[in-house]
Amino acid sequence: MKRKLTTLFFVSFCISVIYPAIVLTACNSTSIKITTQDVPARIIAVNKSSRTELQRIVSTALNIPSVLLANDALTKTNILIIEQKRRFGLNTNKHQAINEREKPSVFRLVKEGARCVLTLQGTDKRWVLKNTKCKPVNHL
Repeated sequence: MKRKLTTLFFVSFCISVIYPAIVLTACNSTSIKITTQDVPARIIAVNKSSRTELQRIVSTALNIPSVLLANDALTKTNILIIEQKRRFGLNTNKHQAINEREKPSVFRLVKEGARCVLTLQGTDKRWVLKNTKCKPVNHL
């Protein structure tokens, strides 16, 4: 009986003390790649160059020749929603037009380290905005 208790104590000790120590040591010794996290951001200095760059990237991302953006796009929030216009012929009725609308495209502006990066939601596409200054969005 005494031997069983000693064995049980030893096994319990190994499981509760030694095993976690080995696991923690192994975790600490492996190299973990640390990446900068994306922080929601907004544009702080709009100029002609930054606006043109934003329009070019959005139109390229959506594969359309040009896009109309508000003057304050991405200056108050980090989200930009683009709804594409659909052209319909004279024979198209309202019901068909409503049912054939595409989902809007949602872009998010993030700060990745010192860079301003535009992302397209639902994809892994990312564009660095080289001519744009941004800062993290204030969370109230």
